[in-house]
Amino acid sequence: MTTNSDSDNMSSMADTPEELIENLNNTKCVVLKYSASWCIPCKNKVFIEKYKSIKQEYSDNSNVIFLELDVGNHENFDNDFNVSVIPTIKLFKFGTLISQHEGINELDKVHRNIKKIVGV
Repeated sequence: MTTNSDSDNMSSMADTPEELIENLNNTKCVVLKYSASWCIPCKNKVFIEKYKSIKQEYSDNSNVIFLELDVGNHENFDNDFNVSVIPTIKLFKFGTLISQHEGINELDKVHRNIKKIVGV
């Protein structure tokens, strides 16, 4: 597992499908964001700031981890997990897909679903 500095937060980047599956199965809530360096909507400032704010809110909560996959670097991941739109954010609870959110206008729903999963 490598880390990637994302301004104030550290983001985990899964290097292999095995690492990703291990995190999915062993964590109460996994927020998995699919993006790409060439994705224009992924660079939307409002989306980025809102996503960072959600990550910051849970930065001290060991029940929630945020993983990010650059589909340009990991093409096998998006095929394995049926992603056809980026950005896509998927929420998992102990390895079970709870919800999938496509596009940049879904962060309020993502935030509400994280709260439901962790019981906040």
